[in-house]
Amino acid sequence: MIEYSFVPAKSFEEAMMNLKSIIAMLRSPEGCPWDKVQTKKDTTQALLNETYEYLDALEGSVEDQREEVGDIFLNSVFLLSLHEGSNEFAGVDAINEVCEKLVRRHPHVFSDKSASTPEEVKALWDNVKSTETKHKNQGFFSSIPKSAPVLDQSYQIQKKLKKVGFDFLKEDDIYAKIAEELEEFRNAADEDSRQKELGDILFAVVDLALAHKLNPTTALHMTNQKAIRRFEKVIKATEKAGLEVSKDNFEFMDSQWTLIKNKEKGK
Repeated sequence: MIEYSFVPAKSFEEAMMNLKSIIAMLRSPEGCPWDKVQTKKDTTQALLNETYEYLDALEGSVEDQREEVGDIFLNSVFLLSLHEGSNEFAGVDAINEVCEKLVRRHPHVFSDKSASTPEEVKALWDNVKSTETKHKNQGFFSSIPKSAPVLDQSYQIQKKLKKVGFDFLKEDDIYAKIAEELEEFRNAADEDSRQKELGDILFAVVDLALAHKLNPTTALHMTNQKAIRRFEKVIKATEKAGLEVSKDNFEFMDSQWTLIKNKEKGK
């Protein structure tokens, strides 16, 4: 047993030290068996999960958002502690590095360069980045993480294509491309062909998202949550009617789905 009594911090610096100390105790020989075996990949996945939970919380209360931001901090500091524990680098070095990078890549704020629009800032950022040793002589798509979710990879790929003008000139061309890919999917001769055509459909839909400056991952996440929310209501209505949630009662469930959908849309 570790004798410890938590005292709420009065400053951000104290709060971060509290968090770092608690994580250290959890990972100590007398600490938690679960925390002691967590890996960088485990913690990174938890960090991604908490980020998605924060996205959900944006539709809820400020209290929910505060809790999820805390969870993001927890996993970020936990990740740093794993690197420190392996004597790879100190957390302060990682933070110093990103602070120095922020100053270096904002010469319009901390130096004599000029940028008055977000587009000019992005161009300036990319120019500074291209001069850094790490990013010299890299491939056109090398900045896209290979471990990123494939939908996000598609988004990043097409952003790069648009940046150099490899893009449809009209939005109607994107709709035509989606229709073309749907038709090719419909006429695909076998499963392998359908798989490829489905990928082409998704790629074209990502292009449509970019045309409207939307993030397809965020959009799909919102739709997934909407589907869960609506079907949970369908389940309640079906069971309340004394019916089983099964394909035998599809018509009833479908009618309930439509009612719930229309109610959400204010119809």
